Amino acid sequence: MTQIDQTFLGAGQRITLAELDGPRGGDVHADDGRLIARRLSLIMSRRFTLEEAESLLPEIEKSIREGISSKSELEQAETALQAINQRVIMLGGVLVDRSAVYQNRLRRDQSAERLKAAIQKIQESGCLIKDLDVGLVDFPTLFRGDEVYLCWKLGEQGITFWHGAQEGFAGRKPIDADFREHHRGDAAN
Repeated sequence: MTQIDQTFLGAGQRITLAELDGPRGGDVHADDGRLIARRLSLIMSRRFTLEEAESLLPEIEKSIREGISSKSELEQAETALQAINQRVIMLGGVLVDRSAVYQNRLRRDQSAERLKAAIQKIQESGCLIKDLDVGLVDFPTLFRGDEVYLCWKLGEQGITFWHGAQEGFAGRKPIDADFREHHRGDAAN
C-alpha cells in the first residue's frame, strides 16, 4: 500500500484513485493538481500537542491491533492460495477444490479491506504509521520551531518519547520538562 502522505508526487508519476479513496475509477496523473491537493489535504498529517496525541491513543491502539490482525489473516489466506497454485503447477493440473479457492480469496479480500480501513482511520487522524508490524506510530509536533515526532509503540502506556524528523525510532529521546514547555501543535481553528 502506498503511504501517500509520505510520498512526493512528481510530474508524470501516477497514483490510482483507489489509493486516494476517490469516488470514480481510473488513474490520475500527479499533474492533476486540484484533485490531488484536495485528496491529500484530507490525509495530510497535522501537528499535535502531547495531550492531543495521548487522547487519541485508545482509538489508535484499536486500529493498530485491527490492522495487525487483518494483515496476518491476509497473509495466511494468500499463503493458502499460493499453496493451491503451487500444487496445480507441480502436479501438472489437478482437480482443484473450488470452494477452498473461493473461501481463501474471500478471506484475503475481506482482510485486505479491513486492513485498508484500519490504516485509513489512523492516517485520517493525522498520525503516521511507521511500522504496522510492531505498532509504531508518530504524531507530528513542533519543538522550538522544528517539526519533530511524538513517538508511540503498541504496548507502551502513553507517549513518553519524541525524535527528530530524520532520526527515527533509534533517535528517540524521553519527553522532559523542556520538551513539554516548548512543543506545540497546530493552532486551534
